[in-house]
Amino acid sequence: MTKALKGITRIEYEGVTTRGWMIRITRGGVRKQEFFNDRTYGGKAKSLKAAKECYAGWAENAPPIQTSRDKKTSRNSTGKVGVHMVRNVDSRWKNAESFGYCASWVTSEGERRKISFAWQRYGKKAAWDLACLARENELADREKIVAMCASKAGKGSKPVKSAVKQISAVKPTKGANPIKGAKPTKVKRPVKSGKTAKPNRASK
Repeated sequence: MTKALKGITRIEYEGVTTRGWMIRITRGGVRKQEFFNDRTYGGKAKSLKAAKECYAGWAENAPPIQTSRDKKTSRNSTGKVGVHMVRNVDSRWKNAESFGYCASWVTSEGERRKISFAWQRYGKKAAWDLACLARENELADREKIVAMCASKAGKGSKPVKSAVKQISAVKPTKGANPIKGAKPTKVKRPVKSGKTAKPNRASK
């Protein structure tokens, strides 16, 4: 099996005498391609060498590769690249839903990272500022982001400054309802068959 080569494809079909290498490159919306026939170049190895040299020349003179990184797309609803609104629903509680802002990005190693900030805990404005700060610095360490936000708050960001002061004091209780005003759903336990309820002694 031929090792994969960037921009170069081996053309070799059963029952077809024409064999060789096809090179393709697309940059700036313009696509170029050329076929290198084995017979024309005197064999498979020589045609591959010619194909590699041609592709290298094209790649060197072509405009840089365009990616969607740090570019706003039609799916963006917040106006900030890499920051979107999230809605969470907790099935354990009736009418329990919460909102926040989530920052996401892809590292240089190709790994996806994200971190969210809830409106209820930080406030809508502070949650936005924290998410934007996390995205700009590509940082998923919550404590560091809050510390950075606290230092910036001294420069006039009153909503963030107020929220940062309350962050350390806001520690959700384990098992507590995270949504203000939501009531827990009562679960009815099934009665086991074969057992009867004990009579009330006061009724005797």
